[in-house]
Order: sequence, then C-alpha cells, then structure tokens
Amino acid sequence: MTERQYKYRIEVGQYMERDLINRLRRCGYRAELINSKDEFEARAGRYLLIVKIVSYNPGSSAARMLVGFGAGAASLDNKYEFYGAGSKPIMAWNDGVGTSEHWSRLPRKLNANTAKKITEKLTASK
Repeated sequence: MTERQYKYRIEVGQYMERDLINRLRRCGYRAELINSKDEFEARAGRYLLIVKIVSYNPGSSAARMLVGFGAGAASLDNKYEFYGAGSKPIMAWNDGVGTSEHWSRLPRKLNANTAKKITEKLTASK
C-alpha cells in the first residue's frame, strides 16, 4: 500500500467510525468506540461490532467531475463480525458499495446497512 493509499484508508476509517457511532446512537444504542477487542466486557445485553476495511478505492474525483457516467467511481468493501456474550459471533457478513459521487457516501451507506442489519437481528431474537 502506498503512503497515499494508507492516508485515504485512515481518512475513510475515521469518518466511518464517527458516523457509525452516531448512527447507532440515533437508533437507540449506547454505542462507544473501543480500540481493542480486549476492552469489551462480554455480558448479557452488551454487543461488540468489529469492522474491517477489506478494500478501499478512492477513485478519481477529477474523473467523476469531468467525465461523469460512473468514471472514477470510489468503492469500499468491509467485513463485519457481531458478538454478544459468547465467544463466537452472532453473525458475520461482508458488505460493499460504490459511488460516482463523494467518497463520504460509501461509509454512510455501509453504516446504514449495518445499523439496519443489527436492529433486525436483535429484534428478531426477542
């Protein structure tokens, strides 16, 4: 990974973290960011979501503005694991999205998908 690719990945990751925490809070969860799985205290009613960026292509903003028609599209693919009190994930999945608009649409869409998936799983298990 080049220094530029690393910088872009850090930027999208930080944006995604903030947006995901805010989105989960708006859904009624008491979400907080932790830096390590070791910080998670597994017990009833507590959950851990691990998100890993599998691939990120920032695309070309110049191509998006000048050419259009999907040229220079950005894409983001993630891997998710959702844990409860047990040591095995309640669910695990992959999700990805692309856009020919601003890159910030990628994490927002994936975070919306994630919040919906978690809510559906937790409400179905009640």
